[in-house]
Amino acid sequence: MVSMLQWGCTMITFCPSSIFFLFRNRPQLYIISLAAAFAWLMSMLATGMFWSLVHLSGENVWPVTVIVAVLCQEAARFMFIYCFRRTETIIKNSNNYTVEMLPMNDLSTSLAAGIGFGTMHSLMMAGSLIAASGGEGALFEDSCPQIPVVLTVSLTALGFTILDVIFMVLGFVAERKRSNHLIAVVVVLHVAAALSTLANTIEYGCIASLLLVLTVVIISSGMLAWLSPMILRLHQ
Repeated sequence: MVSMLQWGCTMITFCPSSIFFLFRNRPQLYIISLAAAFAWLMSMLATGMFWSLVHLSGENVWPVTVIVAVLCQEAARFMFIYCFRRTETIIKNSNNYTVEMLPMNDLSTSLAAGIGFGTMHSLMMAGSLIAASGGEGALFEDSCPQIPVVLTVSLTALGFTILDVIFMVLGFVAERKRSNHLIAVVVVLHVAAALSTLANTIEYGCIASLLLVLTVVIISSGMLAWLSPMILRLHQ
């Protein structure tokens, strides 16, 4: 049973990463995914450096921790987009440029980057917990006494992976359209999703946390669907 739980949580957490198999004919997209994953790691390094310089304590430290981490992640996301755009411009302006060098558009690039960003996010969020869940028994906590912790974390990680893909697509659109409003919307939605996980600190709060993350996913997906005609026009 525990082994089934471990495998099930692994599939839940990393099922969006199966999109990697669609990149087999475009190795450039693998490179973009790896670069985006590295960008997420750099955001965590920046977060750690911040907390090594700023020492806070007390009950209100968790919301501040979450907001700082989100801001670092969004800074890394848009820095990645900026670096990609600069690299793309340099390659296209080179004398030896051919279409085969960059056989993709913003949509495929943002999907690949979002998968890399989100997969690394999920790996750091749930990877160690899933690896430790293969033994005898399962871990429960007061916020969710009826559901194993590894399952709630896996579901949360899945939600954030989906959000990372959506936010990356919206980020590319925001950069292309020079839309500060869309950038602000991405940041606000990410902050809302991250703060919702604080419900796990209260008794029986895991259901509320999962529902709030799901709500942000639905809102973000609706925004992506609303902008999809414009996104498709940009890539025609």
